Amino acid sequence: MESVDPNVLGPLALGAGLSLLLVWLGERYRMLEHRHEGRCPACGVVRRRGACSCTR
Repeated sequence: MESVDPNVLGPLALGAGLSLLLVWLGERYRMLEHRHEGRCPACGVVRRRGACSCTR
């Protein structure tokens, strides 16, 4: 079995660490949101029970 080249392992570990840091910061500052909530395509407000107040 071959060993992993440090020239490949270094950037891979750095990229994984930076990715985890960005996800952690996004969650901490509430910049990420769940995708299961439907938004109104016209105004962007989260729809309650399938309808938005701008379409009534």
